[in-house]
Amino acid sequence: MKWTYRKLPLYGLHDGDSSPHFGESVSRNHACTSEDEWLTPREVAQMTKLSVQTLANHRSQKIGIPYSKLTESRAGRVRYRLSDVCKYLSGQAAA
Repeated sequence: MKWTYRKLPLYGLHDGDSSPHFGESVSRNHACTSEDEWLTPREVAQMTKLSVQTLANHRSQKIGIPYSKLTESRAGRVRYRLSDVCKYLSGQAAA
């Protein structure tokens, strides 16, 4: 299954969002109930059992879980939407 890269607006907002939800803690056994939560690559790596480097490789190849960058720069901070991670884990397309 191929995942598509999607360019999101600056500051990691999806359409319809008024503000990002950063800084919320995520447990390792987090239930996929909160659809608006944003996760760091380290948190996603813990949930998916993939390494942080594998996630970075997927981003550079434009495959894997859709993500957002907080800034346009190359070194911008990356965030993943919890709903996209849950779709990835359940085997559904997250486009």
